[in-house]
Amino acid sequence: YRSEYLDELLALKGRGGCNTDICADCHMTEAEYQCTMCLGREMVCAGCCRRRHRNLPLHRIQHWQGDYFEKTSLNALNCIHQLGHLDGKPCVIQSLKNLVVLHTNGIHKVAVAFCHCQPGLEHRQQLLRMAWYPATPLDPETCVTFEAMKVFQTQNLQGNITAYDYYQSLEILTDGWGKMKLPDRRHSFMNVVRQWRNLQALKRAGRCHDPTGIDGTKQGELAVACRACPHPGVNLPADWEKVPESKSYLYRQVISTDANFRVKSRYRQTKKPDVCLSPGWAYFVEVTEYAKHYTQYASQEEIDNCVKHRAIGQANLKNHKGLSATGIVSCSCRHEMYRPNGIGDLQRGERFCNIDWVFLMSLVGITVLYLLATYDIACQYFTNFWSRMSVLPSHMHLKIPRSNVAVKVPKAHLEVHQTSCHGPFSLNWTWGAGMLDGEGVERLWAWLNKAASSVKEMGASARRETIDDFCAFAAWRKIVRLLNYLSRRLVDAIKQARVHREEFSAFDAQLRSRFPLQLQAFDEQIVAWEKDYSLPCPYISSLPRITLNEVRQAIAEEEERAARQAEIVATPGDSALSFVCSGLEIEAQQQALLNEIKTNTTVNALGRLSQIERRKNLRRKILELRKAQLMYMPGLSMHVRFREDGCPDHLASLDAEHIPLYLPSDPALAGVQLTASSKELVDLESRLREAQAQEALDDLRSVLRTRTFANKYKIKNVTGQRSNVRARSWQDTINRRATACAAQYRRARTALLILRGPGTWERSLKVLEDNDIRAINDRVLSEQEKEERARLRIATDLPVEGVYGLGMQDGVQVGEGRRTLSWIWIEDRGGGDDDGDPRVQECLFIEWAKAKARASRWSEEVELICEEMRRAITYCTWKANWWQSRAEQRPDASPEMREGLRAYALQHAQEEKALAARWSAGW
Repeated sequence: YRSEYLDELLALKGRGGCNTDICADCHMTEAEYQCTMCLGREMVCAGCCRRRHRNLPLHRIQHWQGDYFEKTSLNALNCIHQLGHLDGKPCVIQSLKNLVVLHTNGIHKVAVAFCHCQPGLEHRQQLLRMAWYPATPLDPETCVTFEAMKVFQTQNLQGNITAYDYYQSLEILTDGWGKMKLPDRRHSFMNVVRQWRNLQALKRAGRCHDPTGIDGTKQGELAVACRACPHPGVNLPADWEKVPESKSYLYRQVISTDANFRVKSRYRQTKKPDVCLSPGWAYFVEVTEYAKHYTQYASQEEIDNCVKHRAIGQANLKNHKGLSATGIVSCSCRHEMYRPNGIGDLQRGERFCNIDWVFLMSLVGITVLYLLATYDIACQYFTNFWSRMSVLPSHMHLKIPRSNVAVKVPKAHLEVHQTSCHGPFSLNWTWGAGMLDGEGVERLWAWLNKAASSVKEMGASARRETIDDFCAFAAWRKIVRLLNYLSRRLVDAIKQARVHREEFSAFDAQLRSRFPLQLQAFDEQIVAWEKDYSLPCPYISSLPRITLNEVRQAIAEEEERAARQAEIVATPGDSALSFVCSGLEIEAQQQALLNEIKTNTTVNALGRLSQIERRKNLRRKILELRKAQLMYMPGLSMHVRFREDGCPDHLASLDAEHIPLYLPSDPALAGVQLTASSKELVDLESRLREAQAQEALDDLRSVLRTRTFANKYKIKNVTGQRSNVRARSWQDTINRRATACAAQYRRARTALLILRGPGTWERSLKVLEDNDIRAINDRVLSEQEKEERARLRIATDLPVEGVYGLGMQDGVQVGEGRRTLSWIWIEDRGGGDDDGDPRVQECLFIEWAKAKARASRWSEEVELICEEMRRAITYCTWKANWWQSRAEQRPDASPEMREGLRAYALQHAQEEKALAARWSAGW
């Protein structure tokens, strides 16, 4: 249809089928004019065109030149539009004036007639009642339509269209060829933008309904409140202060603080006064008192006792030439909305004096009993916070008891802190924190940073008001989408809570059966630490790290045990037990040879000679096994016949490592085991295969523990290329050993499934997936990490198979909250040599504590989300009643004004009720 559509577009460049030369209205005069905005696009004469557009002064008109259209305007047709009269009829006492009007479809020159028959009706009022905003209240010459301002504000906030770009687009719409000299009203438009933002904020906050008016606006009142946060007297239960301490986290206020050095402000030298339209009424703190405070600390240097934090380094920088603000600091809530009075400018990095003022101002009026505050350098910032607060104005002091204030570091930032900070400042191990990561304020910067380049060039007050508008818009969009946001989080939280609860229950039962007294003592240690962070952290290892020699010794002992087992092969004909054991040992030697050939793709002559010798020995043992099969599996000859080299007749000659052994568990004998052998032999192999699987699991767990200790040692102590090459060598040895153990377990389990079929035994001997082969403190690799690891190992000629976990080092790391234990650790029943090792015990206890913390955090998250949705719905109901109470608060206003106030209040009350109903139904 493309050609058809294109043809239709071009047809409209002519008269579009209206080919008659007679006016469509009067049918008398020649038709020369067409309106591009009126429906039908009929051709009319000049007089009828003026009549049609008596109340449509901003339509676009074009004049037919006989062969084509040329742009013209209603002003060129001498149209005069009457103001002050609803019917548009001419006033008996009027004054004419030409105005420049900015509308969504371009820039217009409009001739208007002001009414003077109504005393006291000012020109600006007549324009406002036309929904035209005058650029100045005295003798206006420029107006911007309300519709144009609405479109610009939405595009500015959502699409980051600047006022300059929007004005340029109006010029292009008016005259794309640049033939006309258009009046420059860009500065007038930008002034109107500022005023419009301020008036919209005042209107939405209900200031027009309040008898005290604009002057009665309180600090932070124009900010959009978060409905899911706790607001006593608004959305909390009547007895919320009496809830048990175990549930008090449901009514705790969460504040996240951070600085942004992209939202700067350039110093502008001007003689014009900087007029602030909303001094501290929205998100920015009031500037005058704030400036008096931070100027007292102009020469203060921050002290860093932790790692070299970038925030403190920024604070001590001195070169900020040409900038009146190097960035902003902000405070946001758990639901990623900026707090009222929660933003302030920074003059010299991220100094504590700035943070103190903004942090405390964002909490003014908070009357909850508990507070959870996160900040990326909380370990430094809150050290002397209480003494710094004491010198600030009393109305800014926290009303929350110090013992009820918890301070933490966001999860992504805590990893780079000193290990001593990990325990006390971790959200993963904080009671009542749920799955809060503390990084919400960072995600908010992504929204605000898109306006950074434009606000940098604005005047100080205009910049603050624009940022206020962006913050309010972001908050409102999140409120509108709150149901979807919380629903998604709840579905995920319920799933994760179930997974981690079941995982912890199984792991807890397993450890309590092995270490009942030790685990009880460790649990008491956790409770004591949560009350006193000066005690050793139970989530971090306290024993000395394993040494390189110990790792090498462990690897050597494992290899020695494997070599001894390979040398001891029972004589197949001694008994049925010897026959099956011999088959299992030959199978293990075949697999070992296969692994060696696969790993060492390039071998020298000596290596090839060794492989040939091993194949000879294997073939000899297989031939001995064939003789024993005649005795213990006489029925096998009914299904398979063998040649003299031990290979089946139906297969070509094979290397010894590839020759099938045809034990009762061989897949080729599935379903005919009893005819090929006997029930006693099947039961015997079944018992041996079960023991083989359990032994392989124990060996796998032992190797993975060794791998954990080795990796920790390498990260902590190994530096330099030569040392790293050696470390990589024994790490690969460990990985190969783990892969061999996993392969042995899988062979044993596959054999069991053939011998026994599905049954209860599968509860303890589960399918071993690649993701299950990981140490107790490893997390599952993401798909991207798996692909990257595979590419690297292929590039270095290493096998792709291996351990499929990413080690979590001591302390905290990102991803801890969603990490799960592999089932191989939950099904570990102990009894091995490692149970008495203090390192093994501590490793198990730490993972038990972390699993318990994960289960608790996810359960808390479910309760928190449900409570947040309840609060949001209750807030809507309260807000609806609040608007209804505002409907009649100005009885002294004119009838028209009272009607408008009532209509606006009741409309918003209805919208709030509808939102509450929609949320309740959707929840």
